[in-house]
Amino acid sequence: MTEHAYQIKVPDHPEEMVFINGMVGKTFFAKLWVMFVGNKVLKAIRKNTDLICAYGGASGFGQTILVSYWRNKAALYEFMNTDLHKKWVSYVLKNQQQFSSFNEIYPAPLRSGRYINGPMALAMVYPKITGVS
Repeated sequence: MTEHAYQIKVPDHPEEMVFINGMVGKTFFAKLWVMFVGNKVLKAIRKNTDLICAYGGASGFGQTILVSYWRNKAALYEFMNTDLHKKWVSYVLKNQQQFSSFNEIYPAPLRSGRYINGPMALAMVYPKITGVS
């Protein structure tokens, strides 16, 4: 690795959770809604104090993807039970014919990924391992 690339020391039993969700609008209106609301979702999620970090963006016109890292399962589920999250889910469920969506929840990985030029994701929580090549 270069001096700017590193790994992190992950504990044997990490508590953090990774939440991945995405949405695709099936109609022109739904595509616009996804593009507009996707950014609002990201901004709202970033206000949560139990969030480590969140990354989101358009993966195509009317398509969005969001990856968020949470301190633990309880923090993630607490956010999922907020009025704001329930409102978004309710809207999508009421308009199922206009959207495709998914979400997946994973425990934090048991081994380090690679990080380059600064802490992102779990590197914001765990220390660098020095001398890794």
